[in-house]
Amino acid sequence: MKNLIKLTKYFGIIIGTLFLALIVLGLSDIGNKYDELAQDKFRYLEIDNNRIRFLQEGIGKDIILLHGTPGSIEDWTPIIKLLAKSYRVTTYDRLGHGYSTNEDYSYHLKDNAELVNNIIQKLNLQSPMVIGHSYGGSTVAYLLANHYNDSLKYMIIDSPLFNYTPSGTYKLLSTPLIGKGVGLVANYTIAEQQIEKGVKSSFTNQSKSKLSELVNIRKKIWLQPKVLHSKAKESVNYQTDLSEISVKYSSISSDVIVVTGKDDIKTFYSECQKFSNIVPTDSLVVLENTGHYIQFDRTEDIVQLINDKMN
Repeated sequence: MKNLIKLTKYFGIIIGTLFLALIVLGLSDIGNKYDELAQDKFRYLEIDNNRIRFLQEGIGKDIILLHGTPGSIEDWTPIIKLLAKSYRVTTYDRLGHGYSTNEDYSYHLKDNAELVNNIIQKLNLQSPMVIGHSYGGSTVAYLLANHYNDSLKYMIIDSPLFNYTPSGTYKLLSTPLIGKGVGLVANYTIAEQQIEKGVKSSFTNQSKSKLSELVNIRKKIWLQPKVLHSKAKESVNYQTDLSEISVKYSSISSDVIVVTGKDDIKTFYSECQKFSNIVPTDSLVVLENTGHYIQFDRTEDIVQLINDKMN
């Protein structure tokens, strides 16, 4: 009996120590990056208490691009150069992603919609076309549902619009007190394999060498505790956010085009189709032979669709 009491006591001490260690690790900034020194084309913008990495290229009518979760400016690489030939293209790392900070961020679509508005004002963008991929597209849906600016043109590229179920891993990573610490541990253990698996399944029309390059770029950026935590928190809040805005879709009056892929396993085809059936001003484009990252797999098609809307 005494041995059992001792064992229970030691076990409690070990658990308590591990719990405390995770809290301490979570409070640290180990493994996070806030500067991309190798690329001088990127700039930084101060908004409220955050430092946002952004990229702006080209001259002409304005276009702003919103990436998914996780994600970064690099999610738009294929189309930026093509669009910059005719337009002024602006994109940025969302809060907690890429090389941006995440101070005072509650990890909701509302925060991201407010950030879009702030960036448009700060950079003096003139009636920009707002384009979002994945979580960025859900942010576009938030703007549309809340009538941010009904005179603008919008595009949603393969996004959850009604339903999203977070994995058990993301629920753990979002846990108060220890979630960030778990993210730091995951950064050096299982996260790398999970990122590689997830990225490879999200692309279709990429060569083996190109796919390897895409995976390595995302490992470099996504393997940050702040990114893992941001992704987790956004994931657990996602369903609540979508439920709040989806009841407003029938009131959308803006010009919006929704692009998705035909394969419902690799894309959010069903979600986009359902949205299209509800929104009276929507145009739905379904492309074949593409994964979730349509801007990579069908680059020319996306650019053409944007050109058609802008002209």
